[in-house]
Amino acid sequence: MTDDCESVAAVLREAGAGNVKIVLPAAPADPSRTGEPGGTLRAHIRRGLRVAIVQKADQETGALTEGVVRDILTSSPEHPRGIKVRLESGEVGRVRRILSR
Repeated sequence: MTDDCESVAAVLREAGAGNVKIVLPAAPADPSRTGEPGGTLRAHIRRGLRVAIVQKADQETGALTEGVVRDILTSSPEHPRGIKVRLESGEVGRVRRILSR
C-alpha cells in the first residue's frame, strides 16, 4: 500500500501539486500489551468482566479506559470495532481488550 501511495504522490508532484502528504491508517492493536485483544464478539463479554474500552472522544488517540462491565449495549452478536459497553463508572465505549476472564 505504501508503494501505491508513493506512486500517486509522485504523479501529483509532477503535475504541480506543491505539498503532498501521505497519511497511512493506524497500526493494529499491539497484542504484546497486557490482556487479550478482542472484544468484537458479544459472547466473550459479560457483566463483571474487567476490560479496556475506547470512548468516542478518544477514538482518534486510541486512549484506553479500564473498568468493569456493568451493561452490554451492543445487541448484535459481533461488531468489527468492538462491543459497546457501559462500565460501572458510567463511562461508555467499545471493548478493545479483555483484561480478565
